[in-house]
Amino acid sequence: MKIAISGDLGSGISSVSKYTAKKLNYEYLSMGNIFRDIANKKGLTILELNEQAQGDKTIDEGIDLSLRRMSNLSENVVIDSRLAWYFVHNAYKVYISVNQTIAAKRIMNSDRGNIEKYTSLDVAINDLRRRSENEIIRYRDKYNILINDMKNYDLVIDSSNLSIAEVGDKILTSFNTHKKD
Repeated sequence: MKIAISGDLGSGISSVSKYTAKKLNYEYLSMGNIFRDIANKKGLTILELNEQAQGDKTIDEGIDLSLRRMSNLSENVVIDSRLAWYFVHNAYKVYISVNQTIAAKRIMNSDRGNIEKYTSLDVAINDLRRRSENEIIRYRDKYNILINDMKNYDLVIDSSNLSIAEVGDKILTSFNTHKKD
């Protein structure tokens, strides 16, 4: 079975996905890493690439195609992606939410290189909000979907005051119950 993990920027999607994949001995795939690699190769920040993707549909099309191909390679996989819930059929769909200030602090304290570097907490909060709004509009316009509609997910978790292990363990418990049904 596949697990598709999405959520708010800075909610711990990648860390929780890696944790969950390791606990299940599943493969781990990250579309966020692919997006960051593209930004790095183009010499852009994540926000700049996100804004560029609004006008250049080939960016999303390439990532979406990669997601579809990669998700078909393995049955036992955890995928961290904004759109995995939409593209990966028969996946257990998880959304991780987080308080914006906590998200900004997490991202500022992580090592994401020059593509995601902020000069202040206020700048980080503003950029994360702009990225999120951009993605909501882009995916609504392109696919007629709402990535922030919680009805799209089997499980929604607020990670604001939880550790990676706590979020991952909640996913594992819910996923194991789901598999039994």
